[in-house]
Amino acid sequence: MDFVRTKDLGYNPAGIIRTGFGGDRDYKKAHDYLVNEFSKVPSVKTVSFGNDGWEEEVVAGTHAFKALYKNIDAQYLPVLEIPLLAGRNLSASFPGDINTGIIVNEAFVKAAAIKEPIGKAVTIRLNAGFDTSTRYIRGVVKDFHVGSLRQKIAPMVMYMRDVPDGGMWIKIDRRRQKDAMAAIESIYRKVFPSGVYQFSFLDELNAMQYVQEQRWQKIITIATVIAFVICCIGLFGLAHLSTVRRTKEIGIRKVLGASVAQILTLLSADFLRLVMVSFFIAIPAAIIVMNKWLQGFAYRTSLGPALFFTAAGLTVLVALIAIIVHTTGRAIANPVDSLRAE
Repeated sequence: MDFVRTKDLGYNPAGIIRTGFGGDRDYKKAHDYLVNEFSKVPSVKTVSFGNDGWEEEVVAGTHAFKALYKNIDAQYLPVLEIPLLAGRNLSASFPGDINTGIIVNEAFVKAAAIKEPIGKAVTIRLNAGFDTSTRYIRGVVKDFHVGSLRQKIAPMVMYMRDVPDGGMWIKIDRRRQKDAMAAIESIYRKVFPSGVYQFSFLDELNAMQYVQEQRWQKIITIATVIAFVICCIGLFGLAHLSTVRRTKEIGIRKVLGASVAQILTLLSADFLRLVMVSFFIAIPAAIIVMNKWLQGFAYRTSLGPALFFTAAGLTVLVALIAIIVHTTGRAIANPVDSLRAE
């Protein structure tokens, strides 16, 4: 889960509000009004219009494959801070960009096996192939995640149209979030007085894709704490029983010159051997279970040896503390008292 939270998604979701509008209305008029009004709000940095995309068949050269077909505007890449690797961004100021220009991602270039993608023609087959159009690659962006880490980044085609679809990405100043939120809602209600204003922060939308994993993390954490407490109680009990049974042995060893450290080492050895045996059982089981779970993610962390060495070290440390607490008193006691013990 730390890997999921810190994974570079290929864009910056911080401070971005995702909302939209639909219904039977003049999208061009609504779009122009929103752009104009948002530009007057100091706490709103940028706004982009478009949709989340859907799959369509594309043909690039001799390769045909499915790609995410996504409508964007010129502000989409700047709002999400998606880096261009080659070419340029789409813009209404460039003739032909609206009707024929597209931007593709690295996965698209790889699937199409194109060495020099800028300017290459791509055929888009819409509506199950009944509607086809030819567009030309203007730019290539770095791969970025539009879904969860369970899904492999798919080939993507981003295009422009005269009127973007009814979705918005609004970049706000987080330091003035309250002012931005109030202004955005006020503007929205002026444009769509009968509409329902709904919004989500993009980073929160990303986190919602891992709700099940977060619940399992809480369950496993609670179970671990309970198991830890039970094991500590067991270790304390076993250590106490062992030292009581070996009281005379401890006294004899002290009379014969054994030091406190030697006695503690002697009493701890049996317990540490059990701890090590448990690790030889637990570690392979953990590796098998976790690797199977991680197979559900196209992008996942690795189970390095440091993870298991850390767990082993902490467990041995807890075991030693439990043992030493109960054996130190016996080890430093007067051997005469130990020899009198029944």
